[in-house]
Amino acid sequence: MEMVQFVASPSFRARGRRHIARVEAAGHETAVYFHGLERPLYWPRELPLDALYMVAGEQFDHDDWHQYETEETPVRRDDIVVDCGAAEGLFALRVAARCRRVYAIEPYPRFASAMRRSFEGLENVEIVECLLGERDGTGKLSGAGLTAMEGTTGADTALRSLDSLFPPGGADPTYLKADVEGAELRVLRGGRELIRRSRPRIAFTTYHDATHADEIAHLLKEIEPGYRIRTKGWSQFGTPLMLHAWIEDTIPRRRRHG
Repeated sequence: MEMVQFVASPSFRARGRRHIARVEAAGHETAVYFHGLERPLYWPRELPLDALYMVAGEQFDHDDWHQYETEETPVRRDDIVVDCGAAEGLFALRVAARCRRVYAIEPYPRFASAMRRSFEGLENVEIVECLLGERDGTGKLSGAGLTAMEGTTGADTALRSLDSLFPPGGADPTYLKADVEGAELRVLRGGRELIRRSRPRIAFTTYHDATHADEIAHLLKEIEPGYRIRTKGWSQFGTPLMLHAWIEDTIPRRRRHG
């Protein structure tokens, strides 16, 4: 059924456009106004809008395989959300008005600068410009736009782990979202102590590598055996596109099911 829905769905361009109220030139960025959001998202003018149309469809269509929020992994009002691989910031923009705090972590400088404009004046959003991985140090940022990632060549960029960004003693994150172009497993390895301590709801992409869905599920169960896990969608490898994980007692009672 999922594959039939995917094949029969309208083009990503048409799907994305229907969520956009208007688009305006805004200096070095394009201001994109979405239905249902008060603030515009600022998108780098030099990047094609087609990429944003694709993201908009993924973010706003509830039946899209790329959706981060599910019945088991909703963003709630008291949540501290860590958006790993925030990119243009649309997920962060959608949830900022209905959660306690958002950390938008993004290594690509152009997206980070546009996000600073998108979130200007919002005290509950913090933009962290770095790569995420297993350790602290320096990594190589290769690619640009939505495909920016840690590689073997490219600009030297700060590399941080979740455990170092969120040490014990502070307010622990309660929601981890990640689309980090194949570094998802390294991000989890660098957040073992945080995950063990705070048991956040998790929504991670797994489509970049054929083995990631199984490896991420295994690692989460190793860190915290209480996690329940669900995967959905189909990647180019014929394996799941997304993985959602949660601890049963962190789901509101009315949402629980067997």
